[in-house]
Amino acid sequence: SIPTSKLNREFHHGNETVRILFN
Repeated sequence: SIPTSKLNREFHHGNETVRILFN
């Protein structure tokens, strides 16, 4: 199983990427 902290970190990174691309 994937630790919640890592999952949240990956999710946050994804959001940052989307925000940069569509800002």
